Amino acid sequence: MNKKIWSGITAVVVTTLLGTTGSTSLFSKAIASNINNDEIAKVRTSPSEEENNSSIATIYTYQIGTSAAATLYVRSIPILTFLEKPDIATTNPLDPSFQAQQIADQINQLTESERETSDITVSWEAKTKSFLLQINGQILTQIDDSIRLADSTDNLAEDALHATNRLRRLLADAPPLDSIIGMPQPEQKPQQTVAVQVKPQQNPAPKNRILKTISGLASWYGPGFHGRRTASGQRFNQYGLTAAHRSLPFGTKVKVTNIRNGRSAIVRINDRGPYSGRRIIDLSAGAARAIGMYNSGVGNVKLEILGR
Repeated sequence: MNKKIWSGITAVVVTTLLGTTGSTSLFSKAIASNINNDEIAKVRTSPSEEENNSSIATIYTYQIGTSAAATLYVRSIPILTFLEKPDIATTNPLDPSFQAQQIADQINQLTESERETSDITVSWEAKTKSFLLQINGQILTQIDDSIRLADSTDNLAEDALHATNRLRRLLADAPPLDSIIGMPQPEQKPQQTVAVQVKPQQNPAPKNRILKTISGLASWYGPGFHGRRTASGQRFNQYGLTAAHRSLPFGTKVKVTNIRNGRSAIVRINDRGPYSGRRIIDLSAGAARAIGMYNSGVGNVKLEILGR
């Protein structure tokens, strides 16, 4: 594996672990400074990686300080990160790479035997206060403080649902789930009305501040997914101005400009993807029409990530 690919993987891994061990603001700052979408795309579509490894599930191991860590990849997409934790029974740390490899082996055995993998679910386990990820009724792993989504949301329930939906899409092209089995509903507290005096803002922040600019290939999707749940849980509307991105937070607004004709539109991220090719964003059919990219299918675009 060449140095360029390894640097891309390292950026994803380090950013992941900042998300799992640090604060939300630190995680966001790490994403803004360390992740390069072009490098991520190259890692995920590297011919040498695909040719030299026939297994669809692989792991990458590394050190965080003095602690071991491992990330599980499926079809070159990061799914779960395993962190070292002490075994209560023996006071010895469990090996994250061993845990990750066991799961990778299970996934590879399922796909090699061509067994049906569309029954991928996640449920709440009250006894251990963790989430159980299952394939065909068999427990694949649990998601807790030491095993969570690679690009963690810092919310275990959301991590569990996102990890499950990624596996459903990558292994069976199955539609995403919008809920966790057995997940208790939070208690609703009565709302209290509090009078707050709002002072006028002297220097309001400018709208649509550009936080980052990225260029690359875009594609679009629509008819086959219209009305289905997106990774964010919303219903996909192929006529709306929305898009799928691998890592930007849901709700992020992005100005997409077609470099060929200069036409642009502001889209909202509500789905994950694209998962194939070197594309950096997957537009809804409506967004593709808005920037004049519908007929070509793909095109070179400039993305301007806007501040809220």
